[in-house]
Amino acid sequence: MIAARPPVPRAAHRLVVFTLDAARCADPAVRRVVDDAIALTVARIEAGPGGDDHGFAAVIYGSDLVRVIPVDAPRPWDLRVPCPTAARTDGATVALADLAEGFLGLTPDGLPGGVDVLALVSPGAHVACPDDLRILLAAVDDPTELADEWWARLAELRSRRRHTVLLK
Repeated sequence: MIAARPPVPRAAHRLVVFTLDAARCADPAVRRVVDDAIALTVARIEAGPGGDDHGFAAVIYGSDLVRVIPVDAPRPWDLRVPCPTAARTDGATVALADLAEGFLGLTPDGLPGGVDVLALVSPGAHVACPDDLRILLAAVDDPTELADEWWARLAELRSRRRHTVLLK
């Protein structure tokens, strides 16, 4: 007989969106590194306090196409998107805005909602986020030690959010 875990009351409504440059993920070796980094980051979050408060999604943007992997889609995710020329971040910006708006719109009353965006971009590229203090982005351009880098960036994002003071 397997004992069921008792339900844990939710403390927040959080989404982590992995935003990836399709040109960077075109190389199968890099795609494996990214897959592993996503799996490790998700496992670290789920194992920590408030792990049940999180949803996960992805945006993979190319030159002509953006693939959105919806919140809590089963993993592993397909990170391939055709990208014959340099990836365009404008598609990622629109997809992120839509994902974040939809997720934050479902925040239960009384729970703080937040979206953390962990991105792997091409050197010099910049993905914009909606102008909302609940949506924060951290981007890296080097896939080496990606999981550790994302973990450190996630801590920075959350620290920034905790120290934000809203003036009314």
